[in-house]
Amino acid sequence: ESTDAVFSLAISGQLAIRYPKLMTRLADTEGEWLCHGWNMNCVHAGDLQREEESKWIGDARAALMQYRPSGLSGWLGPGRLQSPNTPELLVEHGFSYQCDWVNDELPYTFHTQRGAMTCLPSSLELDDVFVMAQNLHSEDSYLQQVVDAADMLIEEARRLKSGRLLALNLHPWLVGQPHRIATVRTLLKVLLEDRGDAVWNASPSDIIAAAGQTA
Repeated sequence: ESTDAVFSLAISGQLAIRYPKLMTRLADTEGEWLCHGWNMNCVHAGDLQREEESKWIGDARAALMQYRPSGLSGWLGPGRLQSPNTPELLVEHGFSYQCDWVNDELPYTFHTQRGAMTCLPSSLELDDVFVMAQNLHSEDSYLQQVVDAADMLIEEARRLKSGRLLALNLHPWLVGQPHRIATVRTLLKVLLEDRGDAVWNASPSDIIAAAGQTA
């Protein structure tokens, strides 16, 4: 591609167990990994028992660490759901940032009884599944929504002299389809080439470090 896009990968623990060949290939890529829970059926709901949730988190982390022994700092839970114990358990298991909350455009610190962690908000409104699969908007509409959001955040960042976060969640089973992949390519061109002077395409850890947080 003409763009040098930086991607991060959200990977579940059970996927790592089931598909070792895929994991070996992913381990050769430069993208930062985020733990995506044990699987999409293990939802971190409010009534989940602490011991069971701790096991899910620990097992998922251990499965990914087999292929990424250099470190695994980030968490993006299944469905972005959390129980009251999730932040504390994430810190206990060695995670330093999480992307489940959608309440800001900047990283911020959240304190637990086990220590502090960074919250790196992830946009729900611009999630490809939310826009195209749930709200049934067209590919062109999705493209325009992301570009509109980027332009507003760029203008706000320039006016306030402070960066803003635009997180895009892309699901390969959706946007990787032959009739949608051209939209992704166009989107990357608009953001990274046409607006390249105003957009910094970076990994979660780099964003957190630049914001003065601890990854």
